[in-house]
Amino acid sequence: MLGHESYKYDYNYLYASMKGEIMTGNNELSNYTEVDSTPTSYTNKYRTEGYFMRVSYDYDNRYFASASFRRDGSSRFYKDSRWGNFWSVGAGWSISREKFMEDVSWVDNLKIRLSYGSVGNDDINGYYPWVASYTPSNNGSEAGYVQSSLGNKDLQWEVSHNFDVGLEFGFLDVFSGTLEYFHRKSSNLLFSVPLSMSSGFDSQDKNAGSMYNAGIELDLTAKVIHTQNWNWELGVNGTFLKNRITYLPIDAFMSDNVFKIEEGHSRYSFYLRQWEGVDPETGNCIYKPAEDASDIVTVNGQQYTTSVNDAAYDYAGTSIPKLSGGFSTSLSYKNISLSASFYYQLGGKMYDTTYCNLMTPNQRSYNTLSTDILARWQKPGDITNVPRLIDGSDATDLIGEYSTRWLVTSNMLELATMTLSYTFPTPLVKKWGLGSLAVYVSGDNLFQVTARQGIYPRQYVSGYTNNGDTYAPARAFTAGINLTF
Repeated sequence: MLGHESYKYDYNYLYASMKGEIMTGNNELSNYTEVDSTPTSYTNKYRTEGYFMRVSYDYDNRYFASASFRRDGSSRFYKDSRWGNFWSVGAGWSISREKFMEDVSWVDNLKIRLSYGSVGNDDINGYYPWVASYTPSNNGSEAGYVQSSLGNKDLQWEVSHNFDVGLEFGFLDVFSGTLEYFHRKSSNLLFSVPLSMSSGFDSQDKNAGSMYNAGIELDLTAKVIHTQNWNWELGVNGTFLKNRITYLPIDAFMSDNVFKIEEGHSRYSFYLRQWEGVDPETGNCIYKPAEDASDIVTVNGQQYTTSVNDAAYDYAGTSIPKLSGGFSTSLSYKNISLSASFYYQLGGKMYDTTYCNLMTPNQRSYNTLSTDILARWQKPGDITNVPRLIDGSDATDLIGEYSTRWLVTSNMLELATMTLSYTFPTPLVKKWGLGSLAVYVSGDNLFQVTARQGIYPRQYVSGYTNNGDTYAPARAFTAGINLTF
């Protein structure tokens, strides 16, 4: 197979505002007498081009081999490093089809597969990271430009080398599944790397370091009951994932104010101020003190600081779940069937900005507060994890932004879908001149069990809810008819 693909993206933005309407009902700019603000416009362009080929081989449905190659170009890179070459090879062996397996009747399927290859990634902020960009900026009454980014002509494709080995199996016409190990090593990672203030810029896009994602995936299915009238099938799958930065040729740096990018740690390792609770005597937040910290208080024989700026930083877990997956069930009796699928994840954390906003009166543009604030500290001796109400002078210390106060487990269980259906008997349907007829009712997002009401950890890959107006998916119910002629 040979192929070619091309992608073109153009975004044209224009903004203009005028006032002093001449005649009502005419919204054209020429119907207004005064410019309200300076018009502005810009254009973003993004292009990719790719050429690819793939060959595959199958001998007697027992031995399999495949190979692919592609060459991709991206407008996000300078012309000298715009193109990248990527490839893959794979092989498989269907053991259960060998002659020496003919007498092993309890084995339905046994297959080993192996693959290795590379893929490219150009996903980095901005459309022109390789070129230095400038923004119009007047110097008094003189027109001029100010440089807004450094650019980097040495940027190139981030490359991931993927290794995968898997076992497919089926036994006794009851159990089936797959067991797979994968290891994905990414090099030339694309990062927006912070710069010193003396450079005049906040950051510069660079290729910096390498990391890996490795883990095991397991998928099992069992036919628990299989009779003339009854059928019951169960399925479960899970992925164990480990992520590590293995090489970083630059100094460790912070990302999104909550992650620390450092060799030997996960890409999404939280690095936060260590919040320790609320002082029962004063209602102040207390933190683990850094060296030479001020505002030291003693609570239950332990020293803390009440200044968030003097709090000690430390690693506080990762947003990547240690285990994630799903399980499902399908039960049928004659023409009636009921099925449900669940999703779960365990072992990760998330930084809940939304909850921080809802627990911070007078400091955020939110009209509604969480009812949890009713548990605030009010008098000496109160035992609570909600500090006293903010009086304005020490709001920063009481909020504890970018601290472990707002870190919460991302463990969750979700009933993703459930469907009940009835299939009409074939003889009856044929009398009506139809091929088949079934009616069903289904529900989506029926419930979620999470550590805090309203959060939806599955939605955030990074575990950082930097959008305070994002909601869990809506519960939906559907009824329908499926028919064929």
